[in-house]
Amino acid sequence: MEYRSVMWIEMTPDVYGGHKCNEHIPRWNCYADGDKQDNTVTEPVKFNPKDFPPGTKIVISEPLCPKCDEVYENCIGCRKEDDGCDFDWKEWTENQYS
Repeated sequence: MEYRSVMWIEMTPDVYGGHKCNEHIPRWNCYADGDKQDNTVTEPVKFNPKDFPPGTKIVISEPLCPKCDEVYENCIGCRKEDDGCDFDWKEWTENQYS
């Protein structure tokens, strides 16, 4: 299974923070590939920017369908079209994680 990077997160501190504008306040900047909708997860994934140095990057990669070369959301979408992809994500998931 190949993967495509779809979101990038970087700890980019606000270097003008605080009352005197001289404090470094940790914060995350997030960049997504395209206009992705929010996903629901059972537990939130939290990365406290205070735990990482400036310049730290987190890359989110999603598996690509081996048949149509699309990420899950787009592959499922092409299924709805005529002669769409018939890759069985449920079977792949069960084989991969059981």
